[in-house]
Amino acid sequence: MLKKMAFYFIALALLFTAAVSFADELALVPIESYADAESIAEVPGVMVIRLLGDRAILLIADDSSGKNEISDLQILDRRAEEFDYWMAFAITEEARQKLYSYGRVVYEREAERGCHVILALPHDFDYSRINTQGILGINPLRKESVVIPEETEGSCIRLPDADPDIQEMVDQISQDSFLTYDQILEDYVTRNTFTNENVEAVKWIKEQFESFGLSAELHSFLISSITRYNAVAEQPGVVNPETIYIVIGHMDSTAGDPFTPEPVAPGADDNASGSATVLEVARVLSQYDFVNTIRYVCVSGEEQGLYGSYYYARDCYLNDDNIAGVINLDMIMYAPQPYDVLTTYYDSQSTDFTQDFEAYAELYSPELSVNPVFDPEMYYSDHAYFWYYGYAAFCGIEQRYWENPYYHTIYDLQENYLTYLPFPTLVAKGVCGALAAFAVPNGTTPIQVADFSAIGVEDGIKLSWTGAYEEDLVGYNIYRTPLESDNSLIGLNTYEPSDSVKVNSYPIAGHSPYTFLDDTAVCGVKYVYSLRPVYLSVEGDILAQTEGSFYGAVTFSLEKIFPNPAGDVVNISFIIPQGHDGEEVSLVLYDLSGRLVANIYTAPALSGEYCLVWRAVDDDGVAFPSGLYLLQLCLGSISESGRLILCH
Repeated sequence: MLKKMAFYFIALALLFTAAVSFADELALVPIESYADAESIAEVPGVMVIRLLGDRAILLIADDSSGKNEISDLQILDRRAEEFDYWMAFAITEEARQKLYSYGRVVYEREAERGCHVILALPHDFDYSRINTQGILGINPLRKESVVIPEETEGSCIRLPDADPDIQEMVDQISQDSFLTYDQILEDYVTRNTFTNENVEAVKWIKEQFESFGLSAELHSFLISSITRYNAVAEQPGVVNPETIYIVIGHMDSTAGDPFTPEPVAPGADDNASGSATVLEVARVLSQYDFVNTIRYVCVSGEEQGLYGSYYYARDCYLNDDNIAGVINLDMIMYAPQPYDVLTTYYDSQSTDFTQDFEAYAELYSPELSVNPVFDPEMYYSDHAYFWYYGYAAFCGIEQRYWENPYYHTIYDLQENYLTYLPFPTLVAKGVCGALAAFAVPNGTTPIQVADFSAIGVEDGIKLSWTGAYEEDLVGYNIYRTPLESDNSLIGLNTYEPSDSVKVNSYPIAGHSPYTFLDDTAVCGVKYVYSLRPVYLSVEGDILAQTEGSFYGAVTFSLEKIFPNPAGDVVNISFIIPQGHDGEEVSLVLYDLSGRLVANIYTAPALSGEYCLVWRAVDDDGVAFPSGLYLLQLCLGSISESGRLILCH
């Protein structure tokens, strides 16, 4: 909590704030994984302030003694305390040249559809000069530590049949209702963050949430010394309220001059369409009970640099909110064929969540095409600060948004998108179905598990299982116990541990197949894992058991030969590391002349620790002569040797 409290003292409170004074250099460094970024963040005087996939942006203090420890460091600016830094994405060359006129460019990177730019702007820069036509997003490079997240591999779930309860919900999504919400927001004429109409529109959204029976509030934040609001509604989970899924869209708009109080900025696509989807999904799902909590969020201040979502995501982090996933919707009405596709931009920590969304959207809105795109540089919408604080999130957006001729103009009107119907309705159906599946309708959670397994990986033991559906189940708990003997092939309920510990903090809920990483297991210790169901009011009996262990990054080794010297019985232990399963492992005994004396063990390898008890006798039961022997352990093309003394 002390670490999180620090954010209260270093977070920016104003739009045009002065830079943090301790940091003298802005730098960039290539990384291969989030683990690299975590190591860099531990270097004295170095702060990781943005992750961009294979690169990290750093602030380096003038008195840093550890800067030289970082390899391939590229200094972007040596006067970081004198400037504010802003990131932008220029779609056109004209927009790119426009960025040059605003300030000093310290970083550029070409991309398929434009150019990423970091601008150095003086603290007293007149932001009203910035016009965003041709520029996808512009947001400050905040000078505070990013939360280093965990990477996910992607479960890529595929379900054979739709849940009839969820399908009933999806079928209630109405195109007329969506268009009505979108038109009402457009009819404010402007929703620019600096206008009174913006405040009135966000209050109207809050009232709509309340009309659905939801508890709603205005979440306030400061931008350029004025107070503005996000509308937030919560639908508490009836069983697992601490697990939260969020659907979000920004309700503010611009016609290209976001830093001025534009009198006309209708923003039907950007982004009344995203907010209208949030409202329509809330209208439908608010009628039902779910295991997990759903939050419906419409933010402001997006066009000026993601201010509403920054403050909201930061508050979620400081409150220790357990956010399992965030669906961000930003522009979903421009869909000329064959580009009537919802693109979902995600980063490494969001792979599982994004791929599962694709599967659920395919299941409940089969006419909708979803195209997941891995792009951790897509930092220009309201998912970005959920990434920043370590949450899984993606941005759902029309596929060719950069070609929309009405983008950031006064002609961003609903009437210009009606030919693309029913695309936004299909998106709303997909979001409704996926969100309901993530939140889990009360009484339809998976049960009757199969394929419960524990596999050692480098940083722990990965457990996985599959399930079918049964009523009233909340999720699963996993218990772990050190194995008290060398017994194996444990069957259902055959091992009753006396000192079990629960390894998960919350019931593991959601959808099949399931995975859970036990990263608190001790390397080299063999465990029994027990899987128990959690119902509405009670924990059930053990459903399945398995055993597992891991050996981290250890190498192949012949560990112990004991006793040594030995009599008639020898204990021999060795370790097979990860990555060699299925290769042949053999243990043989030679005398000093190199003659093969005995084949002690031959079998396909499985990773883990082996302990063999060998009687030093030949096939006729006659003891081998006393003397010095050589034991050789072979695994594929590698081998380890050890000496054995027999003494009878």
